[in-house]
Amino acid sequence: RDAVKKLVHEGVVTYVKRRGNYVTEISAEEAGQARQVRVVIEELAARELAGKLRPEDERALMAAIDDMRHAARLEDPVRVRQADLAFHRTVCQASGNPFIAKVWAVLEPSLYTLNAIADPFGVGDLRRMSAWHERLLDTLRDSDPNQAAALFASHAGAHGTPGSSASHE
Repeated sequence: RDAVKKLVHEGVVTYVKRRGNYVTEISAEEAGQARQVRVVIEELAARELAGKLRPEDERALMAAIDDMRHAARLEDPVRVRQADLAFHRTVCQASGNPFIAKVWAVLEPSLYTLNAIADPFGVGDLRRMSAWHERLLDTLRDSDPNQAAALFASHAGAHGTPGSSASHE
């Protein structure tokens, strides 16, 4: 029961009194709105983190990329998506701004649901995902916050859109 309450709170499940719980239907408009918020969050997180990456955060980001590679070899798009979200969660947590991490924690379940509902297997070429994230990590290692912010914003804006894998090259 607690798990269902949590899913209702996260917007994944809708409760209708005397009728029960149902998987929330998400419109294309809502999906676009969630992506708009994601762009802003990730752009800010990357700007804050660029050039200030701590070794433990870099290791966590590399671990997520390695998980993506492993999942791609297994042709497991669900695990690729989970590793992808872990990467971005780590960026938000490492940004140094606790409010970025809090907003991400609220947004992440919706992003997962949007990806799963929109096209659970629409992550494009699974092997390209890790290369794209290596590029994101490289920009965080550099000290140009504007470049990092722009690359993360571009990635977040295209990510999760069915058929958007071409933008990840």
